[in-house]
This record gives sequence, structure tokens and C-alpha cells, in this order.
Amino acid sequence: SARNPLGGAPRSLDLAARSRPADAALLVSVFVAGFALSRSLPHLSFVIPVTLGLQATAMLMALGIVYLHFPGLICTACTLAQQQVAGAGLVRAAPVAWVLLWGWVLRRLAVARSAY
Repeated sequence: SARNPLGGAPRSLDLAARSRPADAALLVSVFVAGFALSRSLPHLSFVIPVTLGLQATAMLMALGIVYLHFPGLICTACTLAQQQVAGAGLVRAAPVAWVLLWGWVLRRLAVARSAY
């Protein structure tokens, strides 16, 4: 068998698409990872959540642009029109996420300043 140059993720996703137990395990792992991240973020430096938020906002915009302008289907579970609607939604959501992130940053800085 040929070596997968992208690592194990694509094969894991293929298995999840074919197997209900693998799909359930993948879904549960996302929630477990999210729970672990939510428990650790308050204990990390202020810069780390801000960096993660900026990266997530950038990914929303990038994925939205790809969904809008890619000439073919990225996911076979939807039509090209649905893919473009999703892309437009992601492009619109990115600036909203950016504003919410900076609102959180400013509020957290104000709280830190008032503590001194």
C-alpha cells in the first residue's frame, strides 16, 4: 500500500465516513478536546487565547473564500450552490468573530487594569 503523505487524518476521516463507531469516536474526540481546551485556557498566558482566536478568525475567512471561489465541490454532501452559501456565511462571520474577539480582549484588559 502507498504511504499517505498527509499523515493519518484523511484515512481517519474516510473511516469515519464508512463506519458508525469510527464516526462516533471522531465526534466524541472533538468534544473531549474542546473540554480539555476550555479547562486549560484560563490557566494559560493571555496571549495564547488571543492567538487562537485570531487564527480561528483567519481560518473562517480563508475557508469562506475557498468555499466561495473553488470551482468544484469540496464536499460531496452538498451542492455547489450550498457550498457557495456556506462560503458567503463564513466570510460574513469572520469580521463578526474578529469584533467579538477584540471586545473580549478589551474587556479583559479593563478588568486587569482595575485590579491594580
